[in-house]
Amino acid sequence: MKGLEKDLDSSFDKINNLIDSVFIIDSPIYKFSNPRLELAQIKVDQFHLIGQSKFQYNILQEVKSQTSLKIQEQLQFKLQSDSRYSDSFISSQINDLQEVNQIQSPKTSSNLKKFTYQIIEDNSIKEQQICFAITINKNCSKVAVGCEEQIKIYEFKQGMVKQTEVLNEHTSYVYTLNFIEKSNQLISGDVGGSIVIWSNYKNSQLNSLQTIKAHSNYLRCLILNSHEDLFITCSDDQTIKFWNLKSEWVCQQTITDHTGRVYQISLNDQENKLISCDQDNSILVIEYSKQSEKWIVIQKIKVDVYGFRLCFINNDIFTQAIQCMSLR
Repeated sequence: MKGLEKDLDSSFDKINNLIDSVFIIDSPIYKFSNPRLELAQIKVDQFHLIGQSKFQYNILQEVKSQTSLKIQEQLQFKLQSDSRYSDSFISSQINDLQEVNQIQSPKTSSNLKKFTYQIIEDNSIKEQQICFAITINKNCSKVAVGCEEQIKIYEFKQGMVKQTEVLNEHTSYVYTLNFIEKSNQLISGDVGGSIVIWSNYKNSQLNSLQTIKAHSNYLRCLILNSHEDLFITCSDDQTIKFWNLKSEWVCQQTITDHTGRVYQISLNDQENKLISCDQDNSILVIEYSKQSEKWIVIQKIKVDVYGFRLCFINNDIFTQAIQCMSLR
C-alpha cells in the first residue's frame, strides 16, 4: 500500500508538471507568438492506458477530470491577471498623459481673468456712408476707415478720436486697407480692382505714391507678410497675385487655378504656405518653393459649401467660415 501511495505521489508530481507545461503551451499569447508549436503540444486526451487494471483506469479518469478543471482555473486566473494588468497599464498611461498636459497647458481658469467689452460712446465714430474696410496701426495712434470711395484718417489723442484728413483717390468703394509700418505707408484696394499706395501717413498728410490696376474685378482681400516686402491679393477675377517691392510694387506671380471668385487668403505662421477659398467650393493650399522661388499649388480641397472667410490658426491648421455661418 505504501508503495502504491509513493507511486501515486510521484504520478501527481508528474501530472502537476504536465499541467504547468500544458497551461503554458495552451496560453493564447503563447499560441499567437509560437504558431508552429501548437501542432507539437501534448494533450491530456492523447494518453491511453493499454493493459491496465480497472482500478488504475478509474484513478486516471479522476485525475484527468481534476487536471482539466485545474487547467481551466489557471487559464481563467491568467486571463483575469492579464486584464487587470492591461487596465492598470492603460490607467497609468492616461494619468501620465494628464499630468503632462497639466504641465504643458496652464489652467486658464486660474491664470485668465474674465472681462467683458463695452462701447465707449465718446470715442465711437458714426458714419453715414457705407464702410467696408478699417485698419489700425501697430501703436494704435491712427485708424483708417473706408467710407465708400473715400478713406478717412482718424487720430487717437489723449483718449479722444479726431478726424485729420480725407483721401479721395479711389473711384470705386474701398474694400481693403493695410498700414505699412516700416515705410510709413498705407495700401488701399477697391471693388474696381485698383490699389493705391499712400506715403507719409505718420509725418504729414497722405499723398498718393503709386496707383496699380491690380485686378480686372472686385479686389476681395489684401494681406502683407511680416517683413512688409510682399503683399498678396485675391479677386473676383479668379486670380491670386503676389507683389514684391523693388523700386515700386511689382506683380511677380499670378495663380490662376481657381474657377470662381476668390474671397479670402491667409498666410501661416512661417509664411511659407497660403490658403484661399472661392465661390466654386474649393480651397487651394499654395506653398512657397525656395528652389524655384515660386508659389506652387500643392493641394485643392473640394468642400460641400463655399466659404467667404478662412484663416490659419498655426502652420498646419486652419478654419473656414462657410455660407451657412458655421465653422469647419
